[in-house]
Order: sequence, then structure tokens, then C-alpha cells
Amino acid sequence: MDGMTLYNPSHLMGIFSTFNDDAMSQAILHKRPVPSRFGGASSSVLETYMKPGNMKQHRFSGTIGILNAKATAEGPIVKDKVSFAVAARRSYVDLFLKLIPEYRSTVMNFFDVNAKFRYKSRKGHVLDVSLFASRDNLAVSKIMDMHWGNLAGSINWSAGIGDNWRIYATGAVTDYASDTGTDIMDSKQKLRGYIRSFSANGRAVHTFSDNHSLEFGVRSGRRRNHGHSSPNIT
Repeated sequence: MDGMTLYNPSHLMGIFSTFNDDAMSQAILHKRPVPSRFGGASSSVLETYMKPGNMKQHRFSGTIGILNAKATAEGPIVKDKVSFAVAARRSYVDLFLKLIPEYRSTVMNFFDVNAKFRYKSRKGHVLDVSLFASRDNLAVSKIMDMHWGNLAGSINWSAGIGDNWRIYATGAVTDYASDTGTDIMDSKQKLRGYIRSFSANGRAVHTFSDNHSLEFGVRSGRRRNHGHSSPNIT
């Protein structure tokens, strides 16, 4: 998403997608062979882009559904030069579960927030700052609880050179964390883990025609995984 890597990209064990359609402008699915700019991905890559904000007027909208609510806001900060777009979503599945006595202690909800700021210069340079945050909460009474989410950000810059060249540069960081706990038969256990990834890349594209182009660039990335458990048997 705008150069950010998202881990476990779904809400509530796959019931909802991580991608809020009110915040997205484009999605491209890359199957084999995956372009090398994605750092050697071996299966497939879903490349998504957030919507930039309107440069001329402010717009606000909201939606209340059966299972979740959404709100969006966009508009210029400096007209025709700097814009913002923010979209937020929150589910309330567990509020309905509380109406059923057997499920009143069940927790099942999530939220996510997308934000994008764009700067356009008169020389054709475009600078985007994108942010994404999500959190899922799932619990069954006092027996089991699960929490996970992404916190990510990216900076994207692009500029045109002449009629046929365009240069892109991206820097991104992602912090994914998960926390799982169980309490069964006097045996308590906590599992915690995280994935932190950093990436930077630059590429140049030369367009020969509508159907032919040449692309080359460099990429650097680092990822750190960590997990540990805390058993407590009584």
C-alpha cells in the first residue's frame, strides 16, 4: 500500500478486508513473475494505492452499515498545491453479540485509519506522505484473547524528466504486532511477536510507447522478526 508492506492483511480472521475501498484508488495483482522491485516476492503481490485528496474543494462523507461504520474527509490544505485525505473505519460486531446471553463476553472488533498528504510543485514534482494504522481485537470470555495490527508509513517522491523519463523514490516502515493469550484448565500462556520492516528504493522508467517501457532501479530492505511465549501453569 503506497510502498508499505502490510502483514496479515485481513480483519477478524478474514471476514473483512484490510483495504477500505473508500480510501483506495487503484489495486494491481502481480502473479508470477513478480517484478523485482518487490524484493524477491515468490508468490504474488497485491499493489495498492491510496486516493490523494481533492486539491480544489473539501469533501466529507460517512456510512453506517450493519457491521461497521466509515467516515472520510479530504480537501486542500493549500489550494492546487497541498491536499489531505483521511478515511477511518470501525466495526461493532460484538455489540450485536451482546444481545445473545451466550456471547455477551465475546469481543470481536477492529478499526483502521488511512491518511495521505500530497504536495505538487509547479515543476511536476509530487511528494506523498502516507500513513496506515489498524488493530483487531478478538476474545472468547476469559478463555482466549487475540490482538494484532499494523502501524506503517511511507514517503513517495516522483518527478518527470523530459517527455519520456520519470523517476520514483520510496521509503517505508512497518511495525506489525500480535498478542495472543489463553487460560484453559489453570494453564495460562501469552504469545507475543512482532515484525518490523524497513525499505528504500529508487527507480527510473523510460517510456518508448504506450506498450513498451524500460525500467531499472535499486532496492534495500531490512526485516526483523521476534516472538516469545510466557507460560504460567498453576
